[in-house]
Amino acid sequence: MRRINYTPYVVIISCSLFFLSMPSSFTLGMRSLAVYSVSPSWRGVSFLKNSFFSLLSVPTIKDGKFKKNDQRLQRLEQENKILKDQLDNLRQWLLSEDRIEDQMLRFKEFREISSSEDENRDFFKRRTAEVAKILELQTHSLPAKVIYREPASWSSFVWINVGAKNNKALGRTIVAKNSPVIVDGSVVGVIEDVRNSQSRVRLITDSNLTPSVRISRGRQQNTQLWYQLDSILCTLESRKDIFGSQDEQNAFLSFFSRIKNKVGTESQDRYLAKGELQGVSAPLWRSRNALLKGLGFNYDRADEEGLPRDLRSGSVIGDLSSKESLVILKEGDLLVTTGFDGVFPAGLSVAIIKKVENLKEGSPAYDIKAEATAGSMNDLSMVLVLPPLAEEQVKLL
Repeated sequence: MRRINYTPYVVIISCSLFFLSMPSSFTLGMRSLAVYSVSPSWRGVSFLKNSFFSLLSVPTIKDGKFKKNDQRLQRLEQENKILKDQLDNLRQWLLSEDRIEDQMLRFKEFREISSSEDENRDFFKRRTAEVAKILELQTHSLPAKVIYREPASWSSFVWINVGAKNNKALGRTIVAKNSPVIVDGSVVGVIEDVRNSQSRVRLITDSNLTPSVRISRGRQQNTQLWYQLDSILCTLESRKDIFGSQDEQNAFLSFFSRIKNKVGTESQDRYLAKGELQGVSAPLWRSRNALLKGLGFNYDRADEEGLPRDLRSGSVIGDLSSKESLVILKEGDLLVTTGFDGVFPAGLSVAIIKKVENLKEGSPAYDIKAEATAGSMNDLSMVLVLPPLAEEQVKLL
C-alpha cells in the first residue's frame, strides 16, 4: 500500500502561518510593491489592446467593396468611453473650482458680518474660521488618480499615484499619514500609508474610519443640494438621447432649474446633533451605494453652537422659559465634519441622513443610516489630497 506524502501539506501550512505572522509593515510593503509593479502593466495592456484593435480596424475587401470591421466599432466605443471619463473629470474639476469660489464669497460675507455689531457675529466668526481653514488646505492640495483597488477590500482602500516624491518636489508635506482626501468638497477618506510614488487611502466606507460629524441644517445643506442639482443639469443637457423630443428635454430642464433656484435661496444655518459615522467594509461583490452607519447621535451637552436639547422633543434642556422645539436630526439633514477627531477640518460635507432608527427605550442617542455626499465609491477615479492638520505648516528641509 502506497504511503501518503504529507510533506507538501506541511510546507503549505507552514508558509501560510509564516506569512500570517508577518508584521503589518512588511505586508504593506509587499502590497505597495505589487501596486507599483502592476500599474505600468495595466497601462501597457491597455496600450496593446488599443493598438490591436487599431490594426483590426483596417478595412477588408469583400465582393469588390470595402467593408468595415466590427472591431473598429469597438475601438470607437472605447475611445468614446475614455473621452466621456475625461469630460467627467473636467466637469468635476470645474465644480471644484466653483466650490472654492463659493467658499471665497462665503468667507468675505462671514468676515463682514463677524466684524459688525450683528447679534450673531460670534456664530459667523466661527464660520469664517472654518471656511478660512478649508481654503488654506485646498490652496496647498494635490490632485491624485486612483491606480489600484483590491476586490476583497473594495470598500476599504484605494491606492493613488502620489507619494513622498511629490512632497519633495513641492517642498512641503502634503501627502502624509492622516492627510484628508476629498472629492468636490466631500470627504472620501484619509491617507493611511505613504510610499515613494503611491499612497494607500482608507475610505469612509471602511468600518475602522469613524469621522466625527454633526447636523448642519440650512444654508450649507442647501448649497450641497444645489451643486448636486447643477451636476445633474449639466449631464442632462448633453444627453438628448434619453428624451423623446426637444420640448420634453426643455420642460425637464426647466423643472430642475426651478428647483435649483429655489434651493439656492438664503437660509439660516443650525448646527445640531453630533455623532460618529462608519462604513461596512464590503468587498466588490457585495458593495452597493456608499452607505454609512451613524452611532451615538445626540445633543445632550451645550457647546458654542447652542444649548443642549432633549432627544425626543428637541426642546432646550434646563431652560423652562424657552418654548422653541427643534428636531435635532431628521432624514435629509447634511452631516459635516466637526474637527474633533483631529483628522478632518471642520465644515467638510460627509453624508446625507437616509434613515433615523427608532430610539430604543433608555437609549441616550440615535443611530442612523446615511449616504456619502461624495457619491458612489465604486466610480472613484480622481481625488484631492489635503495637507494633514497636524503638519500643514511643516516645511521639508
